[in-house]
Amino acid sequence: MKLSDLFYETWHALSANKGRSFLTILGIVIGIAAVIAMTSLIGGIQTMLMGEMGFEQARQVSINAYSSRGITFDDLDKLKTGMPEYDTITGITYSSSEFTGADGQTNYMGITGVRPAYFAVSGSKLKEGRFFTDSEEQNAARLAVIDSNSIMQLFGSADAQVVGQTIRLGNDDYTVVGVIDSTSFMSGGAQAYAPFTTVETRLGGANGISQIIGFAKEGTDMDRLVETTQSYVAQYFGLDAEEVYVSSLDAIIKQMETMMTSFSLLMGSVASISLFVGGIGIMNMMLTNVTERIREIGLRKSLGARR
Repeated sequence: MKLSDLFYETWHALSANKGRSFLTILGIVIGIAAVIAMTSLIGGIQTMLMGEMGFEQARQVSINAYSSRGITFDDLDKLKTGMPEYDTITGITYSSSEFTGADGQTNYMGITGVRPAYFAVSGSKLKEGRFFTDSEEQNAARLAVIDSNSIMQLFGSADAQVVGQTIRLGNDDYTVVGVIDSTSFMSGGAQAYAPFTTVETRLGGANGISQIIGFAKEGTDMDRLVETTQSYVAQYFGLDAEEVYVSSLDAIIKQMETMMTSFSLLMGSVASISLFVGGIGIMNMMLTNVTERIREIGLRKSLGARR
């Protein structure tokens, strides 16, 4: 039989049983579409989450040490000397302040006091404007860098040109010099970054450094670094190991990857069940067709058809 005859007979068989053919094709399409959709969905979610967290910042380490005498930048310099695995070690402090939003309502803004090195360590992406400089930080300049989520609350429009504008924090006006991209992990409230000395002296920041942020050198074993950092910082400040909490973004990323892999297996199983059910439907149709063909062949042979 010619290939063209096979195509003709196939088309004739499909046309003769339109309902059955439609249901069979629908089962195939749904099964394959479910697998493709689930795979694409998992891949998209994983890419989005990892993009938000930033693979580039996997070398970031967060250190919380509860020292009664406080932590200074001189301490950080000594920690950096004692732990050469780090490229940079810096500190931050926290505060908050009331502000009147564009809607006239009074809200609170979280303020983080940092040195310029923090922006490089944290992987902050500058959307417009600039970061403040070391000299501005040393002189306690009244400057602020806000995240893009805060623009709407402060100025009433997400598209407002805010660089160069002033915002009222505490008893002073602060000039907005830059805007950084917000991530889905940031809270919905307004957030601002100001020079460390400004927050400490003008906005009632904590006495000394509240949290230590480190950025490890490329190729460093992050799991081992977390362990050595915890023991070294505890020894330096005379604390118990339980009083020093150290975490790395690399560990968080690995946990996220493990979670997404498990989620992918779960969703893949659901999609596979859809494909399996579609396959059973196809086999049922094939069995029905074979049964019908047996009768047709018997009829033809009784009329003298050859094998």
